[in-house]
This record gives sequence, C-alpha cells and structure tokens, in this order.
Amino acid sequence: MKTDNEKSISLSKCKARLGWLWLIGFVLIFILLIFQHTLGKYEYKTLIKVDENNWKVKNESNALEAWGLLISYVLPALSLIVGSWKAENFRKIKNRDVSRSLFKLFYSLSLFYLIAITMILLLSPFSRLPQIKLMRQSNVWLLAIQAVVGISLSTFYFIKKESAIKFFKSIVKFFKLKKKKKRRK
Repeated sequence: MKTDNEKSISLSKCKARLGWLWLIGFVLIFILLIFQHTLGKYEYKTLIKVDENNWKVKNESNALEAWGLLISYVLPALSLIVGSWKAENFRKIKNRDVSRSLFKLFYSLSLFYLIAITMILLLSPFSRLPQIKLMRQSNVWLLAIQAVVGISLSTFYFIKKESAIKFFKSIVKFFKLKKKKKRRK
C-alpha cells in the first residue's frame, strides 16, 4: 500500500518537470523547423502568364505561415509556464503537494501534444499533401488537444481561479480574432 508521500508530488517539482518538457520540446521543434526552412521545404514555384506566349516563374514561400502555425501551437503554453516561473520569483508562494497520478496524466498529455506537432513536421515527406497544407489541416485536431493541455497546465500554473478564467477567455478571444481574419481573406 502506498503512503501519502508516494501518492503525491510537490507542486514545484511538477512545474519544473512540465517546464523542462515544454522548453526541450519547443527547442527541438524549433530546430526542426529551422532545418526545413533552410532546406526550402516551404518554397514553391508558380507559373505566371506574362502574355499570350510567355510564362514567368515566380518563387514563393509559405515559411512565414509555417512559423506562425508553430508559434500558435506552442507559444500559449510556453508563455504560461515561463510567466509563472517569473511570477514565482517575485512572490513567496507556498508550495503544496498534488496528486502524482494527476501530474503523470497531465505530463503525458503535454508529451503527446509535443510529439504530435513533431510528427506533423517529420512525416510530411510521406504525405501526399504539401507541408503547409498538412500543417493547416492538422490545426483542427491540434487545437482540440491544445485546449485540453492548456486546461491541464492551468491546474499547476494558476494560483487563483480568476486568473485561469482570464487566461482562457484571452485564448478564446485570440482564436476568434484569428478566425475572423481568415474569413476576410
């Protein structure tokens, strides 16, 4: 039978482990995107008709959109974590214990989400879809996972319930604005 100590883990340990997972995951995904960008994965050519008999080749890039998608996938959670670390350095926050199994569940959710993002980038050569289209289509299910991960992270990073509510309202507002911009295009 497990004792109370074995069933729980300190909140500060949870935050540190989750923080390192997100930082390492972000750096690896960031490096992978740098390689893909450098190797021209987001470049393509378009034929433009100049006149009746002449065509011109125009070089174009989806790199900015790819970077934007990466940032929207990872930055909200990473900002929450880094902001919390910064805030804790200025305030004396009483450490408490939390459920070890809950922490493992939330850690696994974060790991799954970061692996899913990485897999989109790694598996694109095997897809019939162009990289950027694959990223756009993956956005639908990644946002669903991101919402669950965001809620789970807020469990460890928000001290007050009101702060968590404010954070999630800002996320919803961000995605509503993003959706409106897409409709205008």
